[in-house]
Amino acid sequence: MWKACFAFFIFLPVLTNAQCNPGSVYSNNRRFTLFPAQVDFKTAESICMVSNGHLASVHNTIDNNFLAQQAQKYVSGSSSIWLGAKSYSSDLNDSNSWNWTDGTQFNYQNYQSGQPESLETQACMQMSASNGKWRTSSCINYAPFICEYEIALPTTCTPPNGGQWNNVEDTNNRGYICRANLRRS
Repeated sequence: MWKACFAFFIFLPVLTNAQCNPGSVYSNNRRFTLFPAQVDFKTAESICMVSNGHLASVHNTIDNNFLAQQAQKYVSGSSSIWLGAKSYSSDLNDSNSWNWTDGTQFNYQNYQSGQPESLETQACMQMSASNGKWRTSSCINYAPFICEYEIALPTTCTPPNGGQWNNVEDTNNRGYICRANLRRS
């Protein structure tokens, strides 16, 4: 018995980390993890992809403000973080020249004044941690980064052991809350 308890407590931190993802925040069926280590754009995207994610893509003001607030918690106010946008054209003002690394449409911008700025090297996008504004940066520069991971949510809440749920609440595609009014059938 002691061996079983010992093995359980040895692996408990590993199991907890795998389930809880410390340092991560959750929003709209996505998990975001901010990495304060400064790396270039390509390395940042590679690190995100190791865990089946991508650098964060931003499609509206709400998401932009959320990510800026998270960045403020983990990096100094003057720092910028990598977002997942990369330009494949010299015309940086044309939104069609930008692509998100997750393949979604580049349909929102929050440029700071004077941006996007043309560069002699390939341009990637950074977000200011202090104000959430975007600026172009050479993809070979170093910055902290934020990864985005999709969370697969079940479409229904399965009750345990043949019971049935009452008061199941759909939270507008942001997940399900299964309340504890469980009755045995």
